[in-house]
Amino acid sequence: MRRLLPALALLMLAPAVRAEEAPVSFLCEMGVQMQIRFADDQAVLTHADQSVTLDIQRSGSGFAYAGAGHALRGKGSDVTWTDAAGQDWSCRGAPVMRGEASAAGPEALSGSRWRLAYLLDGTPEGEVPPRLDGYTAEFRPDGTLAMRLDCNSLSSRWSATANVPAAGTLELSPGMMTRAFCGEEALDSRIAALLPEITGWSLADGQLELLTDEDDRRIVWDPLP
Repeated sequence: MRRLLPALALLMLAPAVRAEEAPVSFLCEMGVQMQIRFADDQAVLTHADQSVTLDIQRSGSGFAYAGAGHALRGKGSDVTWTDAAGQDWSCRGAPVMRGEASAAGPEALSGSRWRLAYLLDGTPEGEVPPRLDGYTAEFRPDGTLAMRLDCNSLSSRWSATANVPAAGTLELSPGMMTRAFCGEEALDSRIAALLPEITGWSLADGQLELLTDEDDRRIVWDPLP
């Protein structure tokens, strides 16, 4: 009995195991492969049978992790991995087979309502229209995206997956929009034109970013109650 006491004490002092997401596989340049397992505010990166733990970092766009000489920065399923030697690798999440996509994407967006924060359309800084409250987006559970764009309304279809927590792929149909003229400084037509180019989504600091393949072209939204 005395021999069991030290072991029981160690078990009581051991930290509880946290629930973790399933690992996500990434294919990088030159055929290099790695996996990332996200858990709470950390990410465990595994490459060549070696694993390192990275801590979440503040990021103005997308997600970022750093630790043990490694760094991860990404949006949607695209990740830039800086290894311990300082070499950058461009990586992309492995394709998600139908029926295997994480439900985090649809659950995070379904039923959510947003108001425009700013539009970034090839300019150094975001653009804000004169009537900001007139720009809203609602991701309805039936797959409809209902948008109010100043004096016009737009209806589209949306479909999302999550390749990493709070980020993933997003497909939007071109949609149908009314054609009223809202003024020279309105952003209704430019936002509508950008929707077919949206390829991903990301939740960061409470904001929703609708991402394109270009870093300087995206639509950023603030949550509505």
